[in-house]
Amino acid sequence: MTTFRSKLGREIIIPIAIILAGLGSLMVYQKIWEGLTVIACVVIFIIFIFLTTYYQIDGRILKIRCGVFSNLKIDIDTIRRMSETNNPISSPAFSLDRLEIKYQKERKIDTVMISPKDKDGFIKMITQLNPTIELRLKPLN
Repeated sequence: MTTFRSKLGREIIIPIAIILAGLGSLMVYQKIWEGLTVIACVVIFIIFIFLTTYYQIDGRILKIRCGVFSNLKIDIDTIRRMSETNNPISSPAFSLDRLEIKYQKERKIDTVMISPKDKDGFIKMITQLNPTIELRLKPLN
């Protein structure tokens, strides 16, 4: 079993940090301690989600975990294509440097986006298990 952590992208973390720090400062300045408590709870929840977001290869199953929001299991043999993307749509990923995975789910094609920190290692391991996966990677500059 191999686990890949989610990449932590500045393009997601910095705006969240600025908003929460700004709101926290306002709460302290206005002495609204209940609001500060809510912000602290939000920060703890975001840290929890980050710590529990990972992608695990267990045999021939790809497990995608994102806190309490996502617990997806994909048979690696059903993966049809992996493409690099910067799509900002909500997904179990903490970076916009993402992989879009298209896979067969019953009779339809489904998709999920992830952001493994070791993207090259992830791609190598998945394609070793299923060499028929079509790869659409961006050219190196």
